[in-house]
Amino acid sequence: MKFIMKSLSAAASLTAALLLITQAAQAETPQVEPSPAPEAPAAATPVVLRSQRWAGGSGGLMLGYSPLFKPKLATAARLNCGKFSSFDAGLELKDHVSLTGRISSATVPSLKVYDSSAFQTTYYANAPASLYELMVSINAPLNEPYSKLGPVQLFLPLQFGSSYLTITGGGSKYTAMALEGALGLGARVYTWSTVRFDISGLYRFGLPLIGITKSDSTLVTVQNSIGENLKSSLEGMEMRVGVTFMLPSSHEEKQQ
Repeated sequence: MKFIMKSLSAAASLTAALLLITQAAQAETPQVEPSPAPEAPAAATPVVLRSQRWAGGSGGLMLGYSPLFKPKLATAARLNCGKFSSFDAGLELKDHVSLTGRISSATVPSLKVYDSSAFQTTYYANAPASLYELMVSINAPLNEPYSKLGPVQLFLPLQFGSSYLTITGGGSKYTAMALEGALGLGARVYTWSTVRFDISGLYRFGLPLIGITKSDSTLVTVQNSIGENLKSSLEGMEMRVGVTFMLPSSHEEKQQ
């Protein structure tokens, strides 16, 4: 019995000693904190070159003038109006589509008017003529700007729309309407800025809708020299020069 009691006492003492040794070892061991997870790299900020910023296609304001615009006006013998003075303004939309309004003026040297109700022919000298057009243009680019041709971009203009003609003679107005179209070849010059210049050569062609008649009477018509009633439409070559104030394609830019 005494042997058992001594054995239990020795076991208890040994257990206590082992517990003390374990606690001391834990106290001496340094606590290692877990390292934080690495942060994800920040997304790279896109850099837009100046040539990309001012490459067009984002819209803008267009202004133009046609220094060479001498179309044949009206069908049959045509009205000999001479050279037209033509100005236009419009908005360039995205993807090289534009909406343009144009005002042109010329002088008809001799305007022949026939009143079928009175069987009367009247001539008016130097009758002023005005032409108002609303055109939609699709300017298909042939190359990218700032590439092999430098800042020059070639394009194919295709225009279609309508026109309204007024001629004043003897205090009366004679009017007509027509569908108009044009196609040609042009070049744009970019300047690494909001300003872009362009020049284009166009061939104009039209489809007349109604004859040129007095605004308040369809019985009074404009005729050619052999007595044929005239209808309004344009046909002939045109050269246009213009400037466009473009919107930037991005708000970020890298100086070159």
